[in-house]
Amino acid sequence: MDLNTLLSSIIAAASIIIAVSIPFLIDSFTDYNRKRNLLLSEMKASYHIFNSYRELIYNISQIDFWKNRTAINNYNTAILKGDKKEISILIDNNEFLSLYQVFKYISDQYSYDALNNRKRIFTYNELLKYQNCANKIWYAIDCHTDFKAEMNIGSFEEINEYKLKKIKKIISKISSDYEGEKLSIDLIANISGEMETTIIDNLSDLALQYEQPLKPIIKIFYGVLWISLVFGVIVPLFLLLFTPNFIFITTVIVVFIMIICLTVIMYFTGKYIGII
Repeated sequence: MDLNTLLSSIIAAASIIIAVSIPFLIDSFTDYNRKRNLLLSEMKASYHIFNSYRELIYNISQIDFWKNRTAINNYNTAILKGDKKEISILIDNNEFLSLYQVFKYISDQYSYDALNNRKRIFTYNELLKYQNCANKIWYAIDCHTDFKAEMNIGSFEEINEYKLKKIKKIISKISSDYEGEKLSIDLIANISGEMETTIIDNLSDLALQYEQPLKPIIKIFYGVLWISLVFGVIVPLFLLLFTPNFIFITTVIVVFIMIICLTVIMYFTGKYIGII
């Protein structure tokens, strides 16, 4: 077989490989995006409840129910200064600040998003943080009487009618199960516990799946196809323009590269469909 015929055969073989593989890659990319869109739709279906919970914590945080305002003011000052050492000392000396910290985090995040009209996709790490916050609120209030001792429970009875009506409306968006219940810190704890286990936990699982990258095997397959295109089509086409004396060694190299590419394609195809 002369070199021109060999090069033509390489071009034909590479072209067939590429022509067959491109639909496979397109189908893989399409399926990947389809699954992500389904996950995103499922996540967004729960966003209104999740955001209502964030709004609830924001409004509850506006109620002055903490007794030790001095510690809170010192904590906020340390936050503004970025003094991590002072923050740590304050929390060590005032354990309730760890709970205040959670309320502040959710409140600040909601306030920032609302102020900037941000409609975004919550990441897995963000949802994990919210899950820990909701758990902290439930656990600290429902299981630790020490934290409740730092709260002025009576402040919930002093809320004006407008604000009370607003908070109850937010609660009704979260669940109709709480309609008619008296607003209290215990109610907020119960809602937080339910949010953690029924909404945020599910959202974090969905977000983790949503953030999964395209399978590495598909990326490798795509890279091998590019190599096949270059060394199986483009290079041989250029070599056909030269005389045989200049292309023998290059042709041998191209043949070996194409053999390797074909072997890799066969291997990863088998790996992808599960027969290897």
